[in-house]
Amino acid sequence: MVDFIRISRKAAMVAAIVMIAAAIAAPPAFAQALYGAIVGTVNDQSGAPIPGATVTATNTGTALK
Repeated sequence: MVDFIRISRKAAMVAAIVMIAAAIAAPPAFAQALYGAIVGTVNDQSGAPIPGATVTATNTGTALK
């Protein structure tokens, strides 16, 4: 019984060290960016680009433009 407890303690210690090392080595998680860009080309029905076209993106959930 004593050997089982000794092995269990050793296994728990090794598991704890591995988990701490993994937490320290993990790269930081970054939140989504606050700003972004939408890039593209606006074309007419024939496929020709429309110079100077303005596009407005609207969030359908908040109506934010």
